[in-house]
Amino acid sequence: MDNRGKKLLQDLWQSQRPLVCLLTEKENTAAGQVSKTITIGIKNRNEAEVMDQLTKTIGELLQGSNPCFSLETCVDKARQHGFIVDADQPACVTAKAKAKELVELLKKEKLSEIKSKLLPLQGKLWYQWCQKDKELTRLQEKGNKSIEHHRSQIESEKKAIRRKQLDKAFPLNPLMKSFLGFLHAQPADTKKYFLQWMKVFMDELSCGRLEELRRDYHELHSKILSRKKYHEKSRANVELLSRLDVLSDEINDSSIGLEHLLREVGQIYEALELNCKKDNFLKMPEIAAEQQLKSKILQAAKNLSQCSILRFSSLKDRIGDLWNALLNENFVFSFKNSLEIAVYRKLETAFSQWTWRLRSHILDVQMRLDNKIRNGDLQNVTREHLEGLVRETSDAIEKEVENYFREDKDRETLVQWKSSTELKLKELKKTLLHETKKKCENLIELQNDKNKLVARKLEYEDELLRRSQELAVSLKGKSLSERELKDNFTLVWNKWIADVSHGPNSPEQVDIDKEIEDVLGEHFKESGIHARIRSFPRGRGFYLDPEKHIMKKKHLGYVPHLKSFSNAGVINFQHITDNIIACVKANISKKEEEKQDYSRNFIYEILNEVQNGVNSVPSNATCTFNREYSMDLSLYLCRMAAGRFKTMHKKFQK
Repeated sequence: MDNRGKKLLQDLWQSQRPLVCLLTEKENTAAGQVSKTITIGIKNRNEAEVMDQLTKTIGELLQGSNPCFSLETCVDKARQHGFIVDADQPACVTAKAKAKELVELLKKEKLSEIKSKLLPLQGKLWYQWCQKDKELTRLQEKGNKSIEHHRSQIESEKKAIRRKQLDKAFPLNPLMKSFLGFLHAQPADTKKYFLQWMKVFMDELSCGRLEELRRDYHELHSKILSRKKYHEKSRANVELLSRLDVLSDEINDSSIGLEHLLREVGQIYEALELNCKKDNFLKMPEIAAEQQLKSKILQAAKNLSQCSILRFSSLKDRIGDLWNALLNENFVFSFKNSLEIAVYRKLETAFSQWTWRLRSHILDVQMRLDNKIRNGDLQNVTREHLEGLVRETSDAIEKEVENYFREDKDRETLVQWKSSTELKLKELKKTLLHETKKKCENLIELQNDKNKLVARKLEYEDELLRRSQELAVSLKGKSLSERELKDNFTLVWNKWIADVSHGPNSPEQVDIDKEIEDVLGEHFKESGIHARIRSFPRGRGFYLDPEKHIMKKKHLGYVPHLKSFSNAGVINFQHITDNIIACVKANISKKEEEKQDYSRNFIYEILNEVQNGVNSVPSNATCTFNREYSMDLSLYLCRMAAGRFKTMHKKFQK
């Protein structure tokens, strides 16, 4: 240890403040405390467990601590002890400076007038539009006007309000131009810092004045209540109520925060969407998950600041993608929600992997059982037997899930979904085991029927010979034409067929098209997915469309033109696509050769193959496949496979 380290350790040991010591040579022992020195053993303990104990210990110490420190004081202390401070990072410094610059623009206006002057779309016009929108949910006949006529009238009024909003929004004021332009030009870390600093500074901007206004409001309200208590009615009371209304309005007008800036962007888009052509809209993936108002919306605002108002249709197209994503996913503008979305997306990916491992294993189990049944080595399948066959894999997955929720860095956010995830996995296992048991029982019954048929083959031949002889004796001596003889034999034949056909019921038929629709709908969870599946042309091939199927990673937006990335990049994406299609076809061919029966899990196998292909794009690549690609390719492959699955099922049942 160098001199600086020794000095630091000595100061800590002699300080009157509590000292927490982590002992690497001690195992999990109860925290010991001598005076204000606390020891915690960390040998053979995982990080999560140590962090929990450390957090609890520090919390208990802080409860008895009186001094309060400002954030700046804490930052200085952190620097002194060699900690890396976010506020010193170049990205944070740049973001903070820009946030201060924009807040200075706000300070030039009276606090209660900022919204009306710089964020004009959230005032009276927005309120009027919301009122009209509510009226649509309570439509009634008015006089001689029908409900449809009333609906049309309200829609026209809403459009008129949006047009007024558009007139107020453009040209963009300096605040919005600068806000959007900065977000577009900076990398992700700078954007995060910028939005956080904007939130901090905007809260500081209004908190002092709001505190005064609320105090005045409370005093005035108390005074009015006091007069009411003594039943005082006078002109003074009316004046007090009027002043109370004025204070209430000023409090509302003075409440300004980051959410109001973001809402302004949303209102700009809503106005543009209604008043401009929709032909050029591009459908994009979940941009709002990053919650940074990235890419297209920002580029559009920057372009607009450099050119005339004809560019309305361009701005609308670019920010439309973001706002549609927000509306479709019901995203809320908050940093907490942004984090939760990212964490949940990661959980969804992990859940997909767990469920596929379980499905894949149970499918293998089913194939092995099928072979045993066909060879006559298995005559009965119980739930307990199946449980035993999948227990090892099932337990391993359950342990992995437990570790994921306990040790992941986002475990505090993940905990809210732990119970539902475990329950869904248990339900899936239960369903898969039930389906496997049912399939095995059907196969056993079918195999038994085939064995009975083989055993009775000679009996059937003898019976047919006997009936034929009886027919010949009954017709002996009769002068019959060839036609009449044939008709008589046909009657005997048909009666015999009817007699031997009264065997077991035919196997249950599977609606493969319906199962494909159900699985795709469950997997993609997109509105309108079922209609899209039904309308997908049979026999249609798959064409990789770079503009539609590939997106840039950097800005989370679609590549607008094929020339935006190299031919080598396109060829690589096409190669991945060809591999996915080839793998799926090869898997189906293998199943056909093995004379397998169709299984619902085959559909999940296709979806997993597509996902593996998408994941094969290198992490350092500038572009990747988007959700539209996964949907189109999965739909094509499932449609292609449906016919082959049906043929497999029919052959298996014969």
